[in-house]
Amino acid sequence: RCRVLHLQLWGAAVPLNVCKQGFLLDAEANIGACGDWLAAPSVEGAIASGLAMGEAIAGEALVSSQVPLFQAFQAPAIGSFAEDKPAAKDASRRALQAESSREKKGVWNFAFGANLSPWKLRTKRGIAPLEQVPGKLPGWRLVFNHKGGMGNIEPLERCTAQGEDPGAVHGLLLLLKPPDFEKLSKMEHEYVTTEVEVEAYDGRVIRARAFVSPKDYRLATYPNPPERYIKLIRDGASSSSLHGEYQAWLRTIPGAQQRGAEYWDHAARRRTGRYQMALERFEKILRGHGVGFSAFNLWMLYVDYGFTLVALNRFEEAIQPLEHGLSRNAAVPHGQNALGYALASLNQLQEAQDVFARGLEYDPENPVLWSNLAVVWMAAGAWQQAAQGLEKALLIEPDNQVVIHNAVLLKGVAQTGQLSAQPKLDLFFSKN
Repeated sequence: RCRVLHLQLWGAAVPLNVCKQGFLLDAEANIGACGDWLAAPSVEGAIASGLAMGEAIAGEALVSSQVPLFQAFQAPAIGSFAEDKPAAKDASRRALQAESSREKKGVWNFAFGANLSPWKLRTKRGIAPLEQVPGKLPGWRLVFNHKGGMGNIEPLERCTAQGEDPGAVHGLLLLLKPPDFEKLSKMEHEYVTTEVEVEAYDGRVIRARAFVSPKDYRLATYPNPPERYIKLIRDGASSSSLHGEYQAWLRTIPGAQQRGAEYWDHAARRRTGRYQMALERFEKILRGHGVGFSAFNLWMLYVDYGFTLVALNRFEEAIQPLEHGLSRNAAVPHGQNALGYALASLNQLQEAQDVFARGLEYDPENPVLWSNLAVVWMAAGAWQQAAQGLEKALLIEPDNQVVIHNAVLLKGVAQTGQLSAQPKLDLFFSKN
């Protein structure tokens, strides 16, 4: 919002001559609003007001120096906004052309899970779509067979989930700036993207990218989603005005209060790491033999190289590549965990605590991160905090043997006042 010294509104529903009248400007879209545009009973008159005022401000250079002037200012379509389609006038055609131009500059993403929630997408993740419209993806189904019981979508012919089938996945089509889509992709680092054709509620068919689970991170069963997660989806579906029948179906899905081993037993977890062989390959790539690494994904090479060094107990060597990779993309929980593991092993407890806590910002339901953070607190003698961390880890994964080992040790402290053995740190790996 900026202030101008004087406004003379032409074509206004209620003409105004007001000093220091507010003026709203979207410099990127070249759209502005002023005067009674903001609360006028006559939409047509108000839009004409805004158009004229924008041209006047551009011509007289009344805008403050921090706000770009209008270039070829155009109003939105002139017509009643209560109608589904704008009036077929020159302004309407210009608006539709501008919309097409915006789409060329953006990436359509089909959101069906937690990103339906404005709180999650905008407040927590800092992503503001250029446009959003509800839509449905026929022939697919929302399931919860991603690691931890998180959301995924599958074609019906491949899906073996039981229970009522709504026949389509409903969600939000989000038009994102390319940097925002890249940012979101890093946050959804355990997923891969696939292109889908979504039927928007306004009649358009839009090709969009959706985040789906790779084979390595799909569970063998279809467990119920965590209660917190399904609530985010229900709330997002409501605020997005998805079809009532679909919202009713979402309300039939039970939420899980606790998650057992079946929520974590995915293919990637069962892989055995040949770390020495991996290290040799990483070092060959770093000597200039890498194929497929660019400025976009080079962080991945450094994070996984550092992770491998930690797995080989080469902690001091691991810190620099991990810090370098995570400075490019911090949203890599297994990388944050590996860095915290290395720091804790070198008795840098404060630094390790900060890193484990940062990992939990990106994966708050990760039992390994909670357990490792508890180990740091145990080493610092913060027994109550350690108990809370281990309690959280056990709620998430009650059969995790490392977590159980640490919990038994902590219980013994209450009886003897000291640890009877060394607490264990643990690693996990997330595929990008």
